[in-house]
Amino acid sequence: MDLDLGCAHLFVQDPSTDVTDSQGHQLRGTFDASVNIMSASLTYRWSGPRAVAPVSGKDVSGYRK
Repeated sequence: MDLDLGCAHLFVQDPSTDVTDSQGHQLRGTFDASVNIMSASLTYRWSGPRAVAPVSGKDVSGYRK
């Protein structure tokens, strides 16, 4: 069984806008912008680890997942 967790916080510059639409409505200001990304994955294998296929030129005999 494998459990993988991930977390990322993206730092972005605070955007600003000054827009007037065709009817004269105006949107003006600055915004606080940030992004948080969280992820989780659970993998359950029914029959145990898989054999690793041979790779020419590399020794991968000790690696199994």
